[in-house]
Amino acid sequence: MFIAHLPSGYLLAKTLKSKTNNWISWKLALLAGVVGSIFPDLDLLYFYILDARQNNHHTYITHIPIYWLSLYFLVSILFTITRKKRHLITWSIFMLGVFLHLILDTVSGGILWYHPVNNEYIVFSVVEARFDWWVLNFLLHWTFILEISILLIAAAVYFRTPKEHPIKIKRKRTKMPGAF
Repeated sequence: MFIAHLPSGYLLAKTLKSKTNNWISWKLALLAGVVGSIFPDLDLLYFYILDARQNNHHTYITHIPIYWLSLYFLVSILFTITRKKRHLITWSIFMLGVFLHLILDTVSGGILWYHPVNNEYIVFSVVEARFDWWVLNFLLHWTFILEISILLIAAAVYFRTPKEHPIKIKRKRTKMPGAF
């Protein structure tokens, strides 16, 4: 996935908004959902800078579900023991964003869902290398329509209720030249 992670995080936060409104703000829920939905791809910095693109970045710890699941339970236990319900809800939204990212990457990128028991990638649709520029293989694959769809749905939801959004767009009304 190239463009669907961020809008999917927005849709996740929007879906959970009414369920978390009493505990955390909409801005915090939005931040947790969006950051979680793109967080696993921070490994791309390592992939390009230190690893010199030698290994598939989906083999890194940030793309392996068992590590995220373990971390989720450990941190959740800590927040439960310390009675930090607000932190637990924010953490849970972040982690839902992470797992949403992994699910979307399963569509065409492959994720090691059974690691460490089995190191086979689970992938719904393999993107074949038909073009020299690897990006073109993804852009011309049918799964890119799914990405565009997620982006369009997120845009429609965003513009449907503009007064609820944390980002305010101020529009200046100006007179047209020659208007009275």
